[in-house]
Amino acid sequence: MPTVKEYVTLDDQRRRLKEGGFEETEAVSIEDVWENWVGGEEKRRVDGLEGLDEVEEWRLLARHYAVVWGWKGSGFEGWNSGRRGTNS
Repeated sequence: MPTVKEYVTLDDQRRRLKEGGFEETEAVSIEDVWENWVGGEEKRRVDGLEGLDEVEEWRLLARHYAVVWGWKGSGFEGWNSGRRGTNS
C-alpha cells in the first residue's frame, strides 16, 4: 500500500477522500465495526469458527484496517455513525 505512511489515521483517510472531491466522509476501524455494528448472534457464530486463538491478536489486526467512504449530495442525509472521535 503505497500511501500507508501518508494516511495513517482515520482522520487522514477522511481528508484523503475530501481532497478527492467528496463532500462528506466517514471512516471506522474494523475493530469498531466488530464492536458496534455486528450483532451478538453473529459474533457467537464467528467465535465458533476456527480462527485466531487470542482476542488481543484479533484486536491488533482489526485496528490496522478500516472502512472508509465518501459521498456527494444528499445520498446519506441524516447519517450518524456514532463516531466517538477517538478512532483516529
